[in-house]
Amino acid sequence: MNWLKTLRKILTLQCVEASELSSQEVDQPLRVADRLALRCHLLICRSCKIFRQQVQVIHACMALPEDQVDRKLSESARERIAERLRQESQPPGGS
Repeated sequence: MNWLKTLRKILTLQCVEASELSSQEVDQPLRVADRLALRCHLLICRSCKIFRQQVQVIHACMALPEDQVDRKLSESARERIAERLRQESQPPGGS
């Protein structure tokens, strides 16, 4: 990618592309142009900055050893999930 295309990418990166790059970043190194574009976007976009932090936290949690993960849900969480599943399984406008 020549320097003009790189500059254009840095200046025009949209949130959708930034979120994709943030997700890719945890799995593989980004190309220089993508990394620069993402960093510049994060300087001006608070939402994408927060999204990137959340992706990094999720990735870090996924890397925890099995014995450090508490997989138990509280009873209230189970009830909320069950209720939501019941609501989602009902046809629209039906009972």
